Amino acid sequence: MRIEPIKQATYEVYLPVAIEGYAAEKCRAGTWSENEAHDKSTEEFAKLLPEGLKTKNHYLFTFRDETDTDIGMVWVHVKEESRGRSAFIFDVKITSDKQNQGYGKEALRLLEVMLKRMNVKKISLHVFAHNERAIHVYDSLGYEKTDYYMSKRLDDSEKKDASCASRRHLFRLTPCLKCIRELDVRLKFSCDFTCCEVIAGEPVSKVERDRFLITTEREPYL
Repeated sequence: MRIEPIKQATYEVYLPVAIEGYAAEKCRAGTWSENEAHDKSTEEFAKLLPEGLKTKNHYLFTFRDETDTDIGMVWVHVKEESRGRSAFIFDVKITSDKQNQGYGKEALRLLEVMLKRMNVKKISLHVFAHNERAIHVYDSLGYEKTDYYMSKRLDDSEKKDASCASRRHLFRLTPCLKCIRELDVRLKFSCDFTCCEVIAGEPVSKVERDRFLITTEREPYL
């Protein structure tokens, strides 16, 4: 397997799919209604990737196997911190026909090699606590859990949104992409998209639901 910069044509296929997928997750979480989800998701991606593949400090790569077949992708943001450069994984995907075959681990190891060449000292990511398979993969690669975010509703004042088709995921928080990126920051910040606010590492939000959020990180190795 090898990792290489994503091509413009591949990016143009990826972007609308990613926007729709993120919109669907936000709707299922009860954060957005179906009527507004697509527009809000489009707005968030536009703010994070205003210049597409040329957006500063954002890098999108594809993974290819020995037959030169595209088997997945990853999107990372690199920034300077007091302890050195760090990277945050916004998205990582392995094609459905290659899942559960070890490609995910191999892809993340290749990413680490790439990031170490970029002088990155730490990799972080966000994962929902219910995604046990992904957590197992990250644990096996040496990622360490750094924060748990917990919330519990004490009333039933917020009724189910009739515009969202799915009900079983309603009482779960799906933070916006900006908040996912900032979850490991121990300072107060306000989300541009009014979905949540974090103060000293604790989520405070109108859309909080009964769910754990985990931020994990590790140092890359060769």
